[in-house]
Amino acid sequence: MSYLRRYRPGLTREEAALVCGVSIATLSRRLREGLDADEVLRAARAIGAPPVEALVELGLLATSEVDEATQATSVESAPDRVLLEELLERARERDAVDAADRDEAGLPPAPPARFVPRVVPEAVVSDLHETIADAADDAADWEHEDEERERD
Repeated sequence: MSYLRRYRPGLTREEAALVCGVSIATLSRRLREGLDADEVLRAARAIGAPPVEALVELGLLATSEVDEATQATSVESAPDRVLLEELLERARERDAVDAADRDEAGLPPAPPARFVPRVVPEAVVSDLHETIADAADDAADWEHEDEERERD
């Protein structure tokens, strides 16, 4: 009830039962024993509270589970350039830590990396996409020509 009242101050038990879609007696019993996820979601949506927050508040969902889902969504929607820059930064940080660890252990520096990533200008990427598209078109034309030769 305190969660619901935070979003709707002055909410009565009768109103809360109506929002949850249960009788007052059922609401009282469920508040003692615990609400199920459907009831929590229905109530949160009905009063305009964030449903995920309600699930976390009532212990039906762990904060870490919300964080994992949010991170997955963020990664999926992040532009490739942002992801690549993040990976490059992490690699540089890891290399710095590795170098410090090697130095502390009295080991010689690690050999230089054979591949050094660099940022490719957008114009080059655009040209590359055009070249790939042209090659795909040419391949389709060649296939068509081969089929015609086979028929002759």
